[in-house]
Amino acid sequence: MNTVKVQRPVLGAASMPAGFRYMDVIAQKRPRHEPFDPFTLKHPHMDPEHRAKIFSPFAALKGFSEIIASKEIPYEPKKALDEEQTEELNRRLNILHNLTWNSRMARKNRPIVRVRYFCPCTDENSFFICNNDNPLAAGRYEERTGFCRKVDAEVRRIIQIEDQEIALEEITAIEDAGNRGLFETDWDPDPAWEED
Repeated sequence: MNTVKVQRPVLGAASMPAGFRYMDVIAQKRPRHEPFDPFTLKHPHMDPEHRAKIFSPFAALKGFSEIIASKEIPYEPKKALDEEQTEELNRRLNILHNLTWNSRMARKNRPIVRVRYFCPCTDENSFFICNNDNPLAAGRYEERTGFCRKVDAEVRRIIQIEDQEIALEEITAIEDAGNRGLFETDWDPDPAWEED
């Protein structure tokens, strides 16, 4: 008795069952279209640059890449100023206050300064938790250069450089960026300036 061996179709490495419903679909080759047939006119061939967008990776976890990138920001603990540095900083803030005590004085004197200040870490996923009770509270030092519009040392405790307000407690240094010798001598408001 001779047995006839039935050859099952093979897809990749797996053999297909004998009664597979979609065998005719799997057995088809890639469709070919003529250059100007209706399908090609409706669905033109995609160039490789645009085709690559189809296979570009997508963010499965929303915001994950931003959190990972925030870990690369170097944070450092805030350094306390010594007594001499604090006195010099207060002297310079007083000079700027005298030069900008109203908007007319600020426009006339136009002090250009460079302010170095501490920017506390606001990333809730950071290793450094940002509150005053934590000795690990950290951030990074940044600089801002521009026209000093006002110094409010009594009420709001801020310095305004262009449109940015910086808390006086976070400032570590102020320099003259306009090379005018702003901090070489003490300035007192001149009553004659008020009338201009």
